Amino acid sequence: MATALAIESDNTIRMMPILDWMDERDGGIIALDGRAASGKTYLSALLRSYRGAGLVHMDDFFLPPELRTEERLNTPGGNVHYERFISEVLEVLPLTRNKPFSYRKFSCRTMSYDGVREVSSSPWIVVEGAYSHHPLFENYMDLRVFSDITPEVQKARIIARNGEEKAAEFASKWIPLEEKYISEFKIQEKADLIVPNLCPTIELSLGSVYPAQPRSPAEEIDGISHALAEAGSWRHVRFAEPAS
Repeated sequence: MATALAIESDNTIRMMPILDWMDERDGGIIALDGRAASGKTYLSALLRSYRGAGLVHMDDFFLPPELRTEERLNTPGGNVHYERFISEVLEVLPLTRNKPFSYRKFSCRTMSYDGVREVSSSPWIVVEGAYSHHPLFENYMDLRVFSDITPEVQKARIIARNGEEKAAEFASKWIPLEEKYISEFKIQEKADLIVPNLCPTIELSLGSVYPAQPRSPAEEIDGISHALAEAGSWRHVRFAEPAS
């Protein structure tokens, strides 16, 4: 029987498999897709802090009003300005390795272009946000990461972040569009790594015993790293929520 290792729900823990992957390489492009309110933006900010990654935000490619036709929105993955992402980011990336570049930002608040986003010079580029794994973009990334969250936690987080009225709009409008895209293109299934938002328990596929309650955060991190090394791969690790 697998031994459970209790850990805190923390974005640093979620980031660990990505850092492990980065430690084995000199640079690359990480595409961080996932469900609404699952912590994609915060996780990408941590990667910028820990590894100096340049960030590209899919929210900057909000679909302009003139493109928001019924036909477009009924198409899985249509709720993003993928044409502009291709021309302003994908076509530029091969020419800008370890060099800064910029692209135009579109504001969903003013429904207009709002300056430019500067992407810092770095061997690492993180493209974060819904639709970053769109099949139209093909295999531009070196690592596909999917950020997951349960419906219950998602709802609570959106209410806390945006209020009841906006949460109702998310539930009726934005989340169904994203879920249609995720389901139609099997976005989660095709990910190289899946990082859940709530991960208080790691159950190892091996029966090794480690302290369930480390004495300090440093010991906790060391214990998790050691346990995962024993498991051999993050793909052998199952994240689970606490029993109710």
